[in-house]
Amino acid sequence: MDIRIRHYDALGMTYIDIYTDRSIECISFWGKLGFFGKTAVKREIKNCIVNNLPLSNIIDMLKAKGFDTASFYV
Repeated sequence: MDIRIRHYDALGMTYIDIYTDRSIECISFWGKLGFFGKTAVKREIKNCIVNNLPLSNIIDMLKAKGFDTASFYV
């Protein structure tokens, strides 16, 4: 699995694309994740729309990428 994060300041939304080993298509969800940065992406991930992927998996992948996930809610 791999994740790629795209941030859109104008919309105030952060899009996280999740690429799985089983598919070339990405799973996308969005949420207001605050200021974009390795120590500031936090808090409101619980409000994201996720397509059949547990939030704990998302948090583990973000942590592996070096993001501070201490204040994420599951």
